[in-house]
Amino acid sequence: MLLHREVLGDGEPIVFLHTGLQTGMTDFEEQRNYFQSGFKVILPDLRGHGKSSSRDLSNYYEDSASDLKETLDYLGVESSNIVGCSIGALVGLFFAKRFPEKVKTLTLSGMMAEKPDNWSEIHRNMVEQQNVLLENDQITAYFDQLHGDGWREFINLSAEVRFLSL
Repeated sequence: MLLHREVLGDGEPIVFLHTGLQTGMTDFEEQRNYFQSGFKVILPDLRGHGKSSSRDLSNYYEDSASDLKETLDYLGVESSNIVGCSIGALVGLFFAKRFPEKVKTLTLSGMMAEKPDNWSEIHRNMVEQQNVLLENDQITAYFDQLHGDGWREFINLSAEVRFLSL
């Protein structure tokens, strides 16, 4: 799937992979403003986010890595610097493992190297917080505007333990 993306500046490519429920243009604002003067900044909307709508989230990380490769190939990018946070970090990691020739550097944040002992409690708290978000009309209107109506499926999928515990 070809991802919706914004491309700013010229030079060596740097790809910023956003966090969950954000988009290429809502995350990394300071970084994109800084780097666009000397780099080609590529800001994709990951699968199921923003204008890259997809209802197929069943093999999310593998499919997202393939989406990113297809998008970079379309843009004529041989290899790039990859920066990802949270879900974007996991997509970046899958991408680097599957397509190492496409990665110059890999910078990841917002993920854990190992599953913590209290993972069930962390996950349960996250699901409760997400359920509160789903009850707030102002928040749901914002995400509807940003992603269309498919973002709820992403929330439901993230409630499944298998999705977040790789």
